[in-house]
Amino acid sequence: MKRRVLDPADDPIAAEVNAAAEDERTAFCRFNPELHRVPRMSLSDFKRDLEKRNTLICGGWGKRGGTSMTVSTLGSGKSSLQTQSALCFNRGVECCGLRPVRPFNTWVIQSEDDPDRVAFDRDCIAEKLAGQHPDVDWNAAIAETRFLDFTGLTGAAFIETLNNELFDEPPDAVIINPFNGFFGKDPCDHAACSAFWKGGEFGKRETEGIEAVFKRHKVWGWFFGHTAQPPQNARQLRDWLNDPYAGYKACGSSATPDALRSIITFLRVPGTDTFAFTAAKNGNGLGWTDADGKKTLRAFYRWSDDGKHFWCDVPKSEWAQIADILENYGKNGREGTAKPPPPPPRDETPIVQKVFAAFSGVVTRGAAETAVRDAVNADRRKATPAVKDLGRNDCRDLIDLMAARGVIQIAPKGTRGAKGCMCGLPDVVREWLNPPMIDVPPDVPRPIVPGAPGADSAPAFGRSRKFRRG
Repeated sequence: MKRRVLDPADDPIAAEVNAAAEDERTAFCRFNPELHRVPRMSLSDFKRDLEKRNTLICGGWGKRGGTSMTVSTLGSGKSSLQTQSALCFNRGVECCGLRPVRPFNTWVIQSEDDPDRVAFDRDCIAEKLAGQHPDVDWNAAIAETRFLDFTGLTGAAFIETLNNELFDEPPDAVIINPFNGFFGKDPCDHAACSAFWKGGEFGKRETEGIEAVFKRHKVWGWFFGHTAQPPQNARQLRDWLNDPYAGYKACGSSATPDALRSIITFLRVPGTDTFAFTAAKNGNGLGWTDADGKKTLRAFYRWSDDGKHFWCDVPKSEWAQIADILENYGKNGREGTAKPPPPPPRDETPIVQKVFAAFSGVVTRGAAETAVRDAVNADRRKATPAVKDLGRNDCRDLIDLMAARGVIQIAPKGTRGAKGCMCGLPDVVREWLNPPMIDVPPDVPRPIVPGAPGADSAPAFGRSRKFRRG
């Protein structure tokens, strides 16, 4: 049934009724008083943006009037990425897989870093970029990038202040870091997230959604956020790194990823200095390819290895190895590998032979017995903790047995003035007891083994046995 419209000519109170209806419509559309009806468009009225006037990042990842978010854990380098991206986009340079369609200006609203940290990041990034792109005026890019101080503003107050600032010479994009700091509520609170993005009651205050602000001013909003619930163990980390829908895990309430046009999450690859970037939403247009040239939604970047706060590319030749670490991390109780390495081959060398192989000369029998007993007992305790230690007499029997097998050699009593000496392997002993005669020509450095007896008093030339003793 068609609604009857009152006409002042037919009814004396029509003007008053119509005025009341107009007030009601204005109250309903209080955030856009100039719009009294919802626009109605035919499907044929929509036009392609072939000239990409509203596109800022290739593939439509960043567009005017749209919102995007990059999510990671604390300490992962989001602040450095925000500054590096702002400078690169100002000159149309790619940054961490995001290629600007054309140079554009960016505002940065951040509340995490003090001025000294911001200046340090700026200097590190400018130095690196100047080395990579020496023909670009990075000083002009620094001067054109604006940082706005929104400290203390959250929720509705933040949205209203941002709306007021964008009325005068708005930029092409606004980076907001961190989202949680300016949101002011629990990121898992669905009602609060919906009010922040779409509009409604935020706390005890009515507010329009931040989406409407960016659409009104035709500005791209890029948020940096912390993960709502970081991975708690190796399995969760592996699942997250390999999950193409990680944006839902990272953002908290589903109202946030639903409102965002694009999402990228990045986490450190365990045991490396590399970070895995996952285009969790609207990443097909970014044009990322792996080492084989196949399209992918995951790319790898790392910090500069010289201590500078700067994001660098990872050679694609390393991508397959890094992807294998991600796929197998946490499996079989290990980190970063699916199969445990094979155990080393068992050493079958007798423990006594190991002890005497370390001797470089003649030792007394008592010292040899002590060394053998200590080594054998340590080896036996390692295999069986409750085993009884080897006694001195048993140790002597063991030494005699090894001597009978030719593993060691017992020097005759009185050799070199020692009583009851033992030595290492037979070849070493024979070389020490009967060193060959060598010729020492004049004016030639003496081939003295360090620590050889009589080395300091040896003649400068002639034939001598002393030089070979060690």
